[in-house]
Amino acid sequence: ADTDTDTDIIEDYSNSFSPNGDGVNDTWIIPAAAEMNTVSIFNRWGDLIMEISEYENDFNSWNGLNSLSQPVISGTYFYIIEDKNNNKLKSGWVQVIR
Repeated sequence: ADTDTDTDIIEDYSNSFSPNGDGVNDTWIIPAAAEMNTVSIFNRWGDLIMEISEYENDFNSWNGLNSLSQPVISGTYFYIIEDKNNNKLKSGWVQVIR
């Protein structure tokens, strides 16, 4: 059976990263299929803390900072990835480990 729905644009990806400056796993990597879309990151209260247009793993990805360039605390954050070309959304969570 086809499991693709209107809300799926990516399937397997990392749901955690450790932005501690050691050069390993410092940014949130998502599959290339989801690159070049808008990624919105929310805290546990639903406040938008970062929005990244034209997300791209190597040059324009989330590095654990909020929109004021301040490090976020360790914890669970929620995201919405908007695929504007196909008018699809993907939502879920990502864990920041410091």
